[in-house]
Amino acid sequence: MRILTLAATLLLSVVTALSQKTKTAEATYIYYGQENETIAQVKQKALERARLQAIEDAFGSVVMQSNSTVITNENGKTDSKFYSVGGSEVKGEWIETIGQPKFEIEYKDHIIVAKCTVRGKIREITEARTPLEVRILRNGTELRDETDDFREGDDMFLYFKTPVEGSLLVFMLDGEDNAYCLLPYARCAEPARKVYKDIPYVFFSSEMEADIQPGLVDEYTLTCNGAVEQNEIVTVFAPGNLVRPNMTFADESVPGMLPAAEFRKWLADVKKHDNKIQSISNIITIKKSQR
Repeated sequence: MRILTLAATLLLSVVTALSQKTKTAEATYIYYGQENETIAQVKQKALERARLQAIEDAFGSVVMQSNSTVITNENGKTDSKFYSVGGSEVKGEWIETIGQPKFEIEYKDHIIVAKCTVRGKIREITEARTPLEVRILRNGTELRDETDDFREGDDMFLYFKTPVEGSLLVFMLDGEDNAYCLLPYARCAEPARKVYKDIPYVFFSSEMEADIQPGLVDEYTLTCNGAVEQNEIVTVFAPGNLVRPNMTFADESVPGMLPAAEFRKWLADVKKHDNKIQSISNIITIKKSQR
């Protein structure tokens, strides 16, 4: 019986390892920008769509549709309306980009058109992921303050909620190939921020984190080096323990920093070894203040 149990355990381990294997994929996507979008924004969206296309080509997507009927009664008259909401979600995740994405930019009828070809490592999602809620907030700590559009001098906050206990890291990648660790805070000794289930967190606010020792909460007011700048906020969550990568600290009052390439390699490595680790990327645009 022990031998059979051991054999079953080994078989389960092999199956688990195989399900976590990555594969190399490549895709091209052409994105037509909106009138108010910059070249950087159009390129970013073309890159995101190309990644999704590569995953969908390899693993497919799940089509979701929900139907509902709303019945109203006004002045004795009954009316019914039928609503149908549909969408789709790819059945995999992007792990690592190989080389540099290739872009071709042109203008059609004063619209920016970006063609992006990207190659990288992807992995199929074979089980339900933990539903995480991540929202970027501007100049306020309410959900109505959510946006991805900032002006220089705006304050940034991050809302987070999870249905399971776990560990959290938050990074900001700037336009100069640097990655800064925003959470845990610079003066905190913990390797990752512990978060508990069903608690709505608002980070980067001393008022909202009154339980944290005074002076430890880092608050962020955004700056902009050019007319327009794009930064990437990467939220990394694990149901178990997380340990942030090795970083350089100029002093205890500023976030730890490492090159963006090293951060992406670290993130790819930890996700390869644990398929329960999730990363959520939010692109924010910062414009030069006109005030």
